[in-house]
Amino acid sequence: MIRFLQTSGQTTKYILGGLLLIICASMVITLIPGGLGGDVFGGAPGKGIVAKVDGNDISADEVRTTAKQIAQQQAAQYGEMASRIMPFLIQQETQRSVERLIARQALLSEAAHMGLRVSQDEVKEELQHGRYAATLFPGGNFIGQQEYEKLLGNTTVPKFEEGVADDLLLTKLQALISGTASVSDSVQS
Repeated sequence: MIRFLQTSGQTTKYILGGLLLIICASMVITLIPGGLGGDVFGGAPGKGIVAKVDGNDISADEVRTTAKQIAQQQAAQYGEMASRIMPFLIQQETQRSVERLIARQALLSEAAHMGLRVSQDEVKEELQHGRYAATLFPGGNFIGQQEYEKLLGNTTVPKFEEGVADDLLLTKLQALISGTASVSDSVQS
């Protein structure tokens, strides 16, 4: 091989040029953010998308909203200082929110792969008799569609009910997992 490279000639120049071209092209491809798995080839998340889990996007807006909600809950314990430390709390909760949302989406995807489903009737049942009953059905009577929409603020009714369905699906998955778990006799004693 070395003798071949030491000889002068057109063939040697073309082979060396080709090798250098391949090396340069591979360097350029590997230095492109995302490489061949980037947006161009459909592998990486698009703009405004933090992560993709089983084809479902987790948006930067979802992360910001989740981080802000958690930070507001934490800020309540700080009283008057809450407004001053709120930016720090949001920044602190942003990474945790990403991790939580990814884990949640992974669990939802696994539940779907296992064939678990939530019907509209189950969502209605949860809204009427579950944790939202006192707010949406005080005294057993619905507060009304306009009040319902007003109560949700920036969230739409379908988006909210989708979240309720997701929570129910996660509850089903948890029940399935904990229902199949058992403790051996050697551990119980």
